This record gives sequence, C-alpha cells and structure tokens, in this order.
Amino acid sequence: MSESAPRKGAEGASGLQVTCASRQGTSHLKDGTPNQDSVVVAALSAGRLGPVAIMAVSDGAGSASYSQHGSSAACVAGVASLTRRLNRNPAIAMKEHLLRSALKRAVRNARQSVTAAAHKSHGAVNLNEYACTLMLTLTSARLVGVAHVGDGCIVAGDGEAWRLLSEPDNGEFANETRFLTNPRNLPRVAVSVSSDIRCVAAITDGLQDVALSRGSAPYDRFWTPLYRALNRASSSSSGTVLEAMLQKVADANKATDDCTIAVCVRAREG
Repeated sequence: MSESAPRKGAEGASGLQVTCASRQGTSHLKDGTPNQDSVVVAALSAGRLGPVAIMAVSDGAGSASYSQHGSSAACVAGVASLTRRLNRNPAIAMKEHLLRSALKRAVRNARQSVTAAAHKSHGAVNLNEYACTLMLTLTSARLVGVAHVGDGCIVAGDGEAWRLLSEPDNGEFANETRFLTNPRNLPRVAVSVSSDIRCVAAITDGLQDVALSRGSAPYDRFWTPLYRALNRASSSSSGTVLEAMLQKVADANKATDDCTIAVCVRAREG
C-alpha cells in the first residue's frame, strides 16, 4: 500500500523556529478519504519587541464531506487575522489583554472564513459539512497565547518538563468533539508568561495516543526527544525531523487518523 507524502514546512525568525508537518492516516488511506487536517505557521517580527511565531492547526470532522476545506480556511484566516493585528499593534505580543482580544477575534474571523468558503463553493450547503476544530497560538519573547475549539491539544515545556496549555475538549459524549462551525462553541483562550517556555506545540487528536500519557498529560518520552532533535536541527531540516517522527508513528501502527503537528522552539542562548 502506498503512503501519501506528509505535508511539512518550517520558518524561522531570530531566536524562534516554527515547524509543521501533517500526514494522512492509514484509515483514510484505506477508504480513500483525503487528509482532513490543515496547518499554517508563520514567523514574524514585532520590531523591537522581538520575534513572534503564529501557528494554526485544524482537524476536519471525519463525517463531514468538505471538512478538509473547512480546516484549511480556518487555519489560513486565523493566522492572517493574528498577523494583521500584530502588524497594526505590536503590543499584542507584550500585553495579555490585547493578546486575548486578538485571539478571540482571530477565531471569529476563522469561523467567518469557513462559512464564506462553504457558501462560495456549495451555496446553501449544510455548514456542518465543513466542520472542523481549531487551535491557534502566538508565541513572543514575553507571552504565549492560545485559543482552542475542539479536540487536539496544545503543549508547552522547557525541554524537560511539559504541561498542557489547552487540553482536548471532546464534548459531552464519547467519540464527540466541539466544532468551530457551531457559533455556540466559544474558544478556550489562555495567555501565559513565556519566560520558562522553550517549546510550544499543537497536535491534532491523531497524535494524542502517543503524545499524551493516559490521554491526560504530556508524555515526556515523546516530547523531550522531539524537542532535542528540533533544537539541534537547522530551520531548513526541522521539517524533516517532524516528518521522520510521523513516519515512525505510522510504521508502528500507533495512529490510524490523520496526524498533524506544529511546533515553535525558542533557541537557547549561548
């Protein structure tokens, strides 16, 4: 059986490296379903406030016919919204209340973009056919901000100790999650001081079984080696590190769903 090529990418700014990769799940390969995950990353500068990394990761609903288009629209719009706000007011990288506001607006813009994509392509199509989750992060020299709707999770750590910045939200029932396309599903927004954070990562639920211990806490034996490998890699080769990790997960048959990861690593000084 042939494997689909994973999507990957990397961007760098002075002091920050942001990388992503995505791989179609084996179950999707068997039934001919496309990779319904999407990911967009950007490395920017906030002038004298230093480098900023923005990441968006989205998981399209497996039961929705056009969810890969919904997840793509959500990621593109979320990153574009945060980029515009940062360019207009670099202080969002330093002030918690401004970053919270920017994240909430970015989620609204992402939802509007998914709705617009649905109407443009299919007119009166049921918006649920574009259902997707969304995770947004902005990392600066001072702050890490996250906004999250649905499953998947956002992890942060110093290279040795790891914690969840946002945990999976699977809804009220088993095998259920909340989707961006439902306006009643408000994002969970959190902002943390980033002084002890060397790495921020967002993953879709396809990687949760290998990246979380008992599904509830970051698994050190997954995150620490990955962080060290990324910290040794150049910006041009960091995507290959993530690609190799996704290949290893696939070879071990530890994930059948689409798997997507976006990682921001802050370079150590000296």
